[in-house]
Amino acid sequence: MDKGKIFRDLHKTAFIIPNPWDIGTAKLLASLGYKALATTSAGYAFSRGLADGAVGFEAMIHHCRELVGATDLPVSADLEKGKGDSAERAAETVFAAEAAGLDALHGHLDPLRIIERSVMDIFHGEVAAVSSFGADSAVLLHMVSEIDRSLPIIFLDTGKHFEETFGYRDALAADFGLTNIQVIKPDEAALARVDPKGNLHESSTDACCDVRKVQPMARGVEPFRAWFTGRKRFQASTRAALPVFEAVGSRIRINPLAHWTTADQAAYMRAHALRENPLVAYGYLSIGCFPCTQPVQPGEDARSGRWAGHAKTECGIHLSGLEKSLTDASL
Repeated sequence: MDKGKIFRDLHKTAFIIPNPWDIGTAKLLASLGYKALATTSAGYAFSRGLADGAVGFEAMIHHCRELVGATDLPVSADLEKGKGDSAERAAETVFAAEAAGLDALHGHLDPLRIIERSVMDIFHGEVAAVSSFGADSAVLLHMVSEIDRSLPIIFLDTGKHFEETFGYRDALAADFGLTNIQVIKPDEAALARVDPKGNLHESSTDACCDVRKVQPMARGVEPFRAWFTGRKRFQASTRAALPVFEAVGSRIRINPLAHWTTADQAAYMRAHALRENPLVAYGYLSIGCFPCTQPVQPGEDARSGRWAGHAKTECGIHLSGLEKSLTDASL
């Protein structure tokens, strides 16, 4: 169903478009025969006991996602100022709305179907996958290979990987017949400037991740409209509300496995006899660069071995830093 075409066609004649303020009113209005719905920023704010304009952008995007998923009708979104008044911020607002709509329409599907629709239809020819070839990487890569073995797979060689990571990368590529592994490395001039001795991680893990991960990753995904990751909600508190489709500036990041559990992951690995990263057997349940990764003790969170002793829980390629680096890479 092409909701965009349906909505455009409605404009060929006069029609009434009512304003639901929650899922219940959206369903009620759809049952009354209306052909489209429009969000109401004031109505939604008032329903929450807030003044008009007092609802934050992310809350409004979440509201839009709920309304799109509530019925089969097209939804026109009132986002007021969105992320800002500049052309760049207006574009980011549009892409955030697109991601919310995609999440409502497709986020409930099984991961393989999400990947198939994204590759074959929604982002045809403009999507890649990002993989660390870490502890949980085999499932997403196997699913990608079931749809398109020539899909670009972006692998970030930070210069600090375990040797086992490279061996695992090559083994999975052979197992799945992946033919388009794209290796991205940090900029040599940037490394010479900020990490000439290769020990920046000892004084600033954030700065090290920025030059070795965030900046190169921005260059890696910049040619694409969208990319897949293997992130899941159970992996960290920072991922607990992870959507399947999310906007990163003017691009879309797709997390097909967002709602999977450790049991889902293990069951898929067994069902398809997938090769496990050899470091997992030694207690490395989340694998990054060797200076900042250690084995996890029994009962600990899977990511507790990353940057142990620091408040840091994410390298930055999945946070707002990538959005800024993407903007810089596009200049």
